[in-house]
Amino acid sequence: MESILVVDDERECRELYARVLASKGFRVLTATDGDEALQALERHPVDLIVSDIVMPGMDGMELLGRLRARAGPYVPVVLVSGSLVRDDDVMRGYGLGADDYLTKPCLMKELCARIQARLRLVRASRQTGAKGRATGHRSRVRDTAPGSSSRPPDLVRTPGTGPILDLLDELSACNAPLLLTGETGTGKGVFARHVHASGPRSRHPFVTLPCTSIAQGLMAPELFGHE
Repeated sequence: MESILVVDDERECRELYARVLASKGFRVLTATDGDEALQALERHPVDLIVSDIVMPGMDGMELLGRLRARAGPYVPVVLVSGSLVRDDDVMRGYGLGADDYLTKPCLMKELCARIQARLRLVRASRQTGAKGRATGHRSRVRDTAPGSSSRPPDLVRTPGTGPILDLLDELSACNAPLLLTGETGTGKGVFARHVHASGPRSRHPFVTLPCTSIAQGLMAPELFGHE
């Protein structure tokens, strides 16, 4: 049974989310703020976290930052907050590592759908990793521990690649999401690892995702959220 931690200082919201998610077959834990959430996670690891942003004490943003700075398995976080939250705050949440965002009052059907979408990615990652270990092959989904990545050894500076590497070095210092596009075999994965290893992203895991595990037409919603 998959478990979800619901973090919200409003008792009505907390109990509503817990009741609906429990009816869907999830094991649900609750917390009233970030401090209580971290304490709960020490005792009971979970598969996903649903957190309010504006809370007394440790708010949702600080909780998210603490979670992403911790070692261990990656846990998706869905942020939920009131309509008065500014767009800058939403973008800050994504920058800190939020996986999705909903505005209160949100439809329980939509909340459950987004949670299921995030958990499908987690299951796909675990299943692919388990198959790789069982067969002795390298997994296509890899979660590299923070700080363990190094600059790819096969990325060599030449007169032709020099300008590209200079640009990548500049981009590596940027916290904004980056999208590298190109034909198959042009080195997108190598360049992505270079950017990850060369800047502040190296403090966090480098995760590769098999896109074939995502249903056709759902790539953008799964990776970037719904409008």
